[in-house]
Amino acid sequence: MPHKDLGRVLGLSAFEDWEKRNPGGTWEEYQESLKGPQGPEGPPGNVNFATFEIIDGNLYATYTKDTQHMDFTINENGELEVTING
Repeated sequence: MPHKDLGRVLGLSAFEDWEKRNPGGTWEEYQESLKGPQGPEGPPGNVNFATFEIIDGNLYATYTKDTQHMDFTINENGELEVTING
């Protein structure tokens, strides 16, 4: 799978941000807080995905062939932006 170097990433992880707002919270509580209600079943389709990994302070995106129409960038606020082209 191709990798794309998205540059240096600064800031808190999602868990660190949650932990600041929920002092004393556990990893399990954080994970539970991410769950919402079950949504309706969608139509069957192909599985296309992108994963993200930080290596030596750089954010890398790994994606399937079918997600190559997506552009991943870090904006001026240090936020990840995903643009779908077509």
